[in-house]
Amino acid sequence: MEAWELRLRVHDLAGRLVYDSGWQPGPSYQWNLQDDRGRMVAGGVYLYWVEVRGAEGRTARSGVERLLVVR
Repeated sequence: MEAWELRLRVHDLAGRLVYDSGWQPGPSYQWNLQDDRGRMVAGGVYLYWVEVRGAEGRTARSGVERLLVVR
């Protein structure tokens, strides 16, 4: 069985990095809606993408997707 790692990056609509999970063991990851400083993010639209890295070191990246946070 191959080991996978995931990395999630979330940006606000101004392009500022809100959250970077760093490489985490896969096959899934759940964001807790906190920014890199541990504060809850405001309601609004965010852009995100996920990178996947296999044991051999090759990476693949998703397209940019939108996420709506409703408070």
